[in-house]
Amino acid sequence: MKGASLYEDVLKLLDDAAMLEDKGMLVEAAQMYQRALSKEPQHMQLRHYLNQLNNRINQQAVAHKAAERQQEYQQHLAGEANKANLQLAAHEREPPLRRGRVMPGGHTRNMQATAWVVLFRLPAT
Repeated sequence: MKGASLYEDVLKLLDDAAMLEDKGMLVEAAQMYQRALSKEPQHMQLRHYLNQLNNRINQQAVAHKAAERQQEYQQHLAGEANKANLQLAAHEREPPLRRGRVMPGGHTRNMQATAWVVLFRLPAT
């Protein structure tokens, strides 16, 4: 009689797992199938179905993570566009500052060119 009660326990677990799977609760269903498999370890069809279910769960997790990344990327792009618009508006309000040193004649001298002169100055002999 113990074999019949084990068989009934496995059937109940399988029914509960199928109901959870129908509701879309795949992780919980996989746990129930795993419990049923632990009670009936030689059941190869159940083992194969559990592997397929785990693959489906993993695929859904990957798709969910990709959707989250895409959403974060869209938010990042929106933030960058907003920042660029703010920079453009600030640039339109204020004239750009002159770069380099202002020489006595009012013209500017490029600071990078000045740096090259300083770097390659020959030592005094």
